[in-house]
Amino acid sequence: GGLVGLHVGVNRQIGRLVLGLQADINAGVIAGSMADPPVVFASRANLLGALEARVGIATDRFLIYATGGAAG
Repeated sequence: GGLVGLHVGVNRQIGRLVLGLQADINAGVIAGSMADPPVVFASRANLLGALEARVGIATDRFLIYATGGAAG
């Protein structure tokens, strides 16, 4: 299958503190299956998305940051 998606985000610097938020959504046809008799496993995903937050400290030429979020 394939995916097509949209990714958007923003970073805001306040002094040396950097705050960010990023979101993405992807649509596509991803499917698969596996037969292991007597059980058949199947999986399918049409819409995937994630939301991520970032916090960091800006130095002279580097950004040291931590990020975390959720996907589904």
